[in-house]
Amino acid sequence: MSFFSNCNCGCGNRGNNCCEQRPCCRPCGSFNNCGCNEPFFCPRVNAFVVRGPRGATGPQGPQGPQGLPGSIAQGFGSFASSVTESVAAGADLPLATNVALSGTSIQHVAGQSAITLAAGTYYIAWKADATIPAGGTAGLALAVNGAVNANSQSTVTSTAANVATLSGNTILTVPAQSTITLRNSGTETTSYRNVAMSVIKLA
Repeated sequence: MSFFSNCNCGCGNRGNNCCEQRPCCRPCGSFNNCGCNEPFFCPRVNAFVVRGPRGATGPQGPQGPQGLPGSIAQGFGSFASSVTESVAAGADLPLATNVALSGTSIQHVAGQSAITLAAGTYYIAWKADATIPAGGTAGLALAVNGAVNANSQSTVTSTAANVATLSGNTILTVPAQSTITLRNSGTETTSYRNVAMSVIKLA
C-alpha cells in the first residue's frame, strides 16, 4: 500500500515493520529521528501518526562530580640578556636580568651565569643569537653542575659571516643545590646576544 512507502529508516526494506526494527524509531512517536516521513502508519497503535509540538524543557540535572585537580608549576624563572657578550670557549654566558622569578626552588643573582635549583624535576628551555665569522662554528649547551649535558648541545657552522640562533630544551631531574648554566660549547670565542632562558619546576 502507498502509505507504507513513507517509511525509510535505513533498515533495508519498506513496510509496516520497517521502523519497528530500528531502535531509534521506538516508540513510534520518535520515528522522525531516523528518516521516516510524516504522516506515518504506526502498527503499534494501528493508526497514522504525526509528530506533535515540542514539549517544555525539562528541569536541570544535578551537578556532576568535581574533576581531578590539575598539575601546576611549583616554581618558575625567566632570565635574559640583550647585550652582546664575548664568551670564551668553554665559558658560561652571563644572564643579566631576572625577568620573572617565583618560588624558592629556583634562585639566581642577576648578572651571574649560574642558576641554583632545589631537588626536583625541571623543564628548561634556552636560546641565544651567536655571531659566527666566515668558516667559523658556534656552539651552545646546558651545563649541569659544571658538566655539559650531552643531549643539549646545539652547533652551527657558517661558510660566511652570519648571526645564527642556537636553542634547545630538556627535562632534568636534579639533586638539591644543583646549578645550571648556558655554556659556549664551541672551540672559539663567540659573541652572543638576545640570550634567554626559562626554568619551570614540574615536581
